[in-house]
Parts: sequence; structure tokens; C-alpha cells
Amino acid sequence: MSEIPRSPSVIILSRNLAFRGLVKSVALKLNLYTQAKSVENFVRTVVYRISWGRKPYVEFYRKTVSRRAAISPWWAVGNTGQKSWEQHGLQFHQYLISQGMRPDDVMLDIGCGNLRIGLHAIQYLNIGHYWGIDISSENIAQGREFAADRGLDSKTPHLFVNDDLQFNEMAGTKADFVFANSVFTHIPAHLIEECISSLGKTMKATGAFFVTFNEGASKFHAEATDNFYYSRDFFT
Repeated sequence: MSEIPRSPSVIILSRNLAFRGLVKSVALKLNLYTQAKSVENFVRTVVYRISWGRKPYVEFYRKTVSRRAAISPWWAVGNTGQKSWEQHGLQFHQYLISQGMRPDDVMLDIGCGNLRIGLHAIQYLNIGHYWGIDISSENIAQGREFAADRGLDSKTPHLFVNDDLQFNEMAGTKADFVFANSVFTHIPAHLIEECISSLGKTMKATGAFFVTFNEGASKFHAEATDNFYYSRDFFT
């Protein structure tokens, strides 16, 4: 099995998904560690969250990502530089291949960012088989530039800026592999439920859903931050 890059916990949520609000089976659990956030970053996020008051969380988080993207395309998706960005994307791509992804599969990349993983997937998959959605227009624009720079426009990736996790952008296309890296780590429980409940219309019955999350002893939700922690029991 390919080495998994530094990341929160990784799970595969059932190749035969059963829905009762939340997925009821977990096929595989890989315990990894969560990178600590500095006090300075925490305070900055608290101040930023307070400045947005009671506006919807999605609106707040989009602004947070946009602020990071304006500083660095690497930091926008949680990397310290281009080298770690490249390594992270390649390692996750190789992991998906080790789990059975093939060129004729259709992939949905939830929270695709600026195509850290997507660039590898677009090159590997057949024309039009990559779908990427992200909350940030800056990320999508940067991803399009990266794809063009690598001559990948001819692979016709489907890239969308979205406000929800209902996947209406796919317009009936069914995915074989769905990947959500660093999405559940940054959204509250009701958006996780929306995501999973929408997969029934988006993913093939034989498909696989891969997702990362911050693991905690119990569910933790602090409106002042953009990090969320969930226990294993939350997904069972």
C-alpha cells in the first residue's frame, strides 16, 4: 500500500453504502496524526470569526480560504510550500490507485482546492472523467491555471465553485471514486450529513468514498474556529 501523506485520520466509508442519515459501515480506518495549530493562528481565526458575527458558516469559511489563497496558493490548501503541495497530491493519488482506481473510472473530488490531487487525477483518468468542486473561486481559478500550464485542458476536467454538498453540478453523472480531503475537518455535522445523504444520487452502487477527518474523543465544535473534531462513533 502506498504511504499516506501527513493528514488527519483517513477512512473509507463502505463500497456498498447504506444510508440512514449517516453511513453505517466503515471498511477501513487508518490512524494518522493531526497537525497542531499554533496559538497565533487560533487567535487570528477567533478574531476573524468574530468579525463575521452570525453570518452562515459557509460564507465565513469561503472568506477564510480566499484570505489564505491571496497569500499563497500552497497555504490555501494547508501546505507550507510547493514541495509539500506536490508530495501531498501525488501520495494521495497513488493511494487511490492502490485502492483500485483505474483510468476509465469517474472521480468526484470534493473540496478539490487548486487541484493539488486533481492535477494527477486529470492526467491519469480518461477525458472528462474528473469532477472537482470547491467553495473558493480563487482555488478553482488557480487550479485551472495549473492545469493549463501542464497541458491538461484537453482532458476537459469539470470544475465548479459550489455553495453546498448536494452535487447537483454532476447532472446525473455517477462517480466510481469520491474523495473528500480536508473537507470534514472544516465543516459542522449538518453539512457532513448533507454530503453523505447526497452521495446516493452521485455515486455508483459499487463506488467508494474516501474522506479525512480530525479524530477526537468526542465531537468538538467551536464556532470561533474552522476546525471540527469527530469521534469514530459519529460515523457508525
